[in-house]
Amino acid sequence: MTSGRSAFALLRDLLDGVPPPAGREPVRLHLGESRLVTPPLPPGLLDDAEGWTRYPPLGGTPELRAAYRGWLERRFGVRRGVDDETIAIEPTPGTKQAVAAAVALAVGFTRARARRDGETPTVVMPNPFYPTYLAGAEAAGARPEFFAGGDGAAAVAAAVDAARSPVAALIVCNPGNPGGEILPEEALGEITKIAAMADALLVVDECYTDLSTGREPPGYLSLVERGTVAPGRFLVLHSLSKRSAAPGLRSGFAAGDPATVAAYAAHNRACGVSSPLPVCAAAAALWSDDAHVARLRSALARNWDLADEILGGHPGFLGLSGSGGFSGSDGLTGSGGLPGYHRAEAGFFLWLPVADDEAAARDLWRDQGLSVMPGRYLAAEGPDGVNPGAGHLRVALVHEETVMREALTRLRDGLTQRGHLVRGGQPADDGRSMHGGRLVRAGLVSAGLVRGGLASAAGPGQGGEAAVVTPRAAEAASQKAPAQEATSPSPDEPSPAPTTATAIAQRLIRFPTVNPPGDEADCVGWIRDLLDAAGLETRLLAADPRRPNLVARLPGRGAEPPLLLQAHADVVPVEGQPWTRPPFAGEIVGGELWGRGAVDMKGQLAMMLAALLRMRAAGEEPPGDVILAVVPDEEAGSTVGARFLVGRHPELFAGVRHAIGEDGGAELGLGAYARVHPVVVGEKRTCWVRVTLRGPGGHASRVPSADGAVRKLARLLDAISGGGLGVRLTPVVDHMLGELARALPPEAGRAVEAFRADPGNAGPLAGLGDTASRYLQSLVRHTVTATVLRGGTVTNVHPSEITVELDGRLLPGDFSTEDFLAELRALAGCEMEIEMLVEGEKSPPPRLGGFYDRLAGVLKDRDPGGVPVPVITPASTDARVFRGLGIECYGWMPLLHGPEVVYRDRLHCPDERVSVRALEFGADCFHTLLRGPWS
Repeated sequence: MTSGRSAFALLRDLLDGVPPPAGREPVRLHLGESRLVTPPLPPGLLDDAEGWTRYPPLGGTPELRAAYRGWLERRFGVRRGVDDETIAIEPTPGTKQAVAAAVALAVGFTRARARRDGETPTVVMPNPFYPTYLAGAEAAGARPEFFAGGDGAAAVAAAVDAARSPVAALIVCNPGNPGGEILPEEALGEITKIAAMADALLVVDECYTDLSTGREPPGYLSLVERGTVAPGRFLVLHSLSKRSAAPGLRSGFAAGDPATVAAYAAHNRACGVSSPLPVCAAAAALWSDDAHVARLRSALARNWDLADEILGGHPGFLGLSGSGGFSGSDGLTGSGGLPGYHRAEAGFFLWLPVADDEAAARDLWRDQGLSVMPGRYLAAEGPDGVNPGAGHLRVALVHEETVMREALTRLRDGLTQRGHLVRGGQPADDGRSMHGGRLVRAGLVSAGLVRGGLASAAGPGQGGEAAVVTPRAAEAASQKAPAQEATSPSPDEPSPAPTTATAIAQRLIRFPTVNPPGDEADCVGWIRDLLDAAGLETRLLAADPRRPNLVARLPGRGAEPPLLLQAHADVVPVEGQPWTRPPFAGEIVGGELWGRGAVDMKGQLAMMLAALLRMRAAGEEPPGDVILAVVPDEEAGSTVGARFLVGRHPELFAGVRHAIGEDGGAELGLGAYARVHPVVVGEKRTCWVRVTLRGPGGHASRVPSADGAVRKLARLLDAISGGGLGVRLTPVVDHMLGELARALPPEAGRAVEAFRADPGNAGPLAGLGDTASRYLQSLVRHTVTATVLRGGTVTNVHPSEITVELDGRLLPGDFSTEDFLAELRALAGCEMEIEMLVEGEKSPPPRLGGFYDRLAGVLKDRDPGGVPVPVITPASTDARVFRGLGIECYGWMPLLHGPEVVYRDRLHCPDERVSVRALEFGADCFHTLLRGPWS
């Protein structure tokens, strides 16, 4: 970027005299001006004569400030201290003015305390950057010091250390612009410490925070309120320009520590910076409305899906040299970015490496009628003389879907035909030579990765998804060693490839796919290679390139509809648990396979894979196609896993009537009486709520009021711990109890039959043991459990407000969350506010017969002495998502276990393990099932 010239002025100079092609409508992709939604502005805005003719209020209207507070609470959970002793707020006409004013104040403050006259303060900022950062620093007479955008706290610290004069301000953009990277809480905490040690004003620009495409960025103000960070002077900036697609409204706000905001407000008010009353009213309406933002995010996600399809699946966009963005960074030490095309974590902008950004921008305008921004105009030369934006294009995905599809196709064709893509500093070849990046070694980019004919065979530009070079194909093309990298401990594959369920499960466990963060790419890439070697059709799709979904297909005879096997590759954390063996070593000790995921659910996934490989090796055809979906993120909401697949690619599951997923097989704690094989036919619905209890406060030396928050909390906890929610015996549970009563020895059978006759009395279950008793009780009522409590700030004061988060689980069927909450209020018997946190998908009433009978039949065939029973699982799985496609979902994990083993007690626990005998029994059952028939 040339000092004193804006990026847009430089672009105008570049394209001056270069005509766009005749007959093609020009498309502006250089500007982040969204056309995706129309913000719901109040009617009569321009006709408000009184509002336009009155002096605007300094500091905004009360309604506008209330809208700020409401949004901060909804978006980040920030409640206390806003406009109070902790956090102050001041309106601002957009980010540009806020940055310029904040930097000017910070520079003036630093000059006033400088030790030497004439010393020029420093402003530390990312590079590439939002051009206003540099313009504001130069206008204030400061010198810039840059750090690599997205490279985390270490780069920030290095920039502060390199400053040759006192640091007045440190600017951080989160999510980043243009890279779209998101800094995690840990990085923000380190950056806060760096700013405090430098005695610098910390400016956190969060204008893209509502435009995340995957994980949500942490709100800095929420970190302040929770005490996660302890900043000195700070300002956080928000704007309607991006959130509401309303840049012309020029409305935003700055929030920070009261002293800094007071100085900032005094500066603005002295300059007459304020918004007219109609603008305040419009801004208040937009800050109070989240529906239009949801529409914007949805439209933006569709555009990123288009980019994934058109660019991400094209061989020429793989392995490009340079950084394709910064989302590979952990935010602390940096990682140098990801190669080639990638889906940004937030924002409108695709940051695409090219050989020469100015030449590419000129050619795209002349040949395709596309205006894009050369990256060098959004960055400055560093101390090494290198402009980090050079060799990149910023492309704004801001138009509606039809326009973007055509524009991205023109972008792809224009760059490939002119040879603007680079690989190792050379023009792009035909896409066969692969970069050594980890994502490419795993054989994936963001989406649209096709092998074996699973999708259309049409090539790039022919309407289909392009074939992508895999690690194995890359090896053949480049004559290099296999590029698959293992994590530690190493899951390096010997020859031949594993085929037994136990051997496969060992390899899967050795990939530490702990969620968060998940990072399932290497694990899923290994599974894909295993299936490719067997000749199955495979495809990778991803909302987050580090967290791909694998969809594979084993073709069948076409006699029956396709059958879906769905499994997740992520596991829960192990930190803080007393493991006696390494959780990711996959050791076999005492006839058992140890490791995180052995039960949930890499062991079951290994059964599925072993059965598919056995079918393929034997040349057996199932009665219908078998579809395997291996997804990430089941343990943390399924956003980039099952929800992404079902929401964006439902066509992959066309015709599927039945699906098999996790759970089932984890016996009911009745192993001492009979070998029970549970088959999950339904699951409870999640309903998480936050309850707020209020009452009079006061000194803690006084007896608490009967209406006090603590007394109300005690009544609530006592009510829910007593299991007082109403009893409901559903037909499936009634059938299950009857089957159990007949299968168990007489004494145990009579206990179950007595509970079946009177499910409100759990007394007869006591003799069956705690595990069985608690599980059976959970199947005849909604349950609710207090999990998170917050209240009070000091020991000697009665809290006037207490919040408690409740984990509710509703029985499947025609039960509404409204009825559940009404029952909860009646049970508690006190006044309370209830806020819905998570409302899971409604689960239809379970069905027996049909496919359930087939699953039960396989279990009886493989284990004649076992007892299959239909059950409802108290937890939620990805089945709740696939049911949204009208698919009947079952939990079926065939396990052969002894009376002393309670697998359900090993879920998410230390020393998770499963017997080798049980794994191979499960693989045999899956093989028997896949051979058919299914009906």
